[in-house]
Amino acid sequence: MHGAMGMQVRVYTPKRLFQQLEAAKEEYIRATVGVRPPDHQHRRGRVLLPKLVEAYARDVGLSPERLLDAAQRCLPESVRAAVQRCRQQQQGTTASKAVVEWAPHRQGFRYLLARDLAFPHLS
Repeated sequence: MHGAMGMQVRVYTPKRLFQQLEAAKEEYIRATVGVRPPDHQHRRGRVLLPKLVEAYARDVGLSPERLLDAAQRCLPESVRAAVQRCRQQQQGTTASKAVVEWAPHRQGFRYLLARDLAFPHLS
C-alpha cells in the first residue's frame, strides 16, 4: 500500500453526516479546482475541474455555468477571482463550457464511507 502511506482517515458520524459531507465537498473542490492561465494553445484562461466532477454534473443535470457557480462558492477569494476572470474572458464565445478543462482524477484524494455509518438502518 505504497500510495496509502500518510493518508488521513476521517470517521463520519450519522448525527452530523450532512455537515461533514458538505465540508468534505468544499475541501475536495478547494484541493482539486485550479486555473490555467492563457498560453500559446489557448488565448483565454481555463478553469481546471476534475473529470469526476464532469460525471457528477452530467448525472444531476448541472450546466457548465451552474457547475462553475457552485464550485466558486467553495474556493478561496484569490482562486474565485481567477475563475471569474476566466469566465469574463469567455463571454461572447459560442459555448459557455469553453472555459472548463477537465483534468484527470487524482487517485490520492478519496473518501471512504463505512456502510454502517452511511446506512445505519441496514446494520
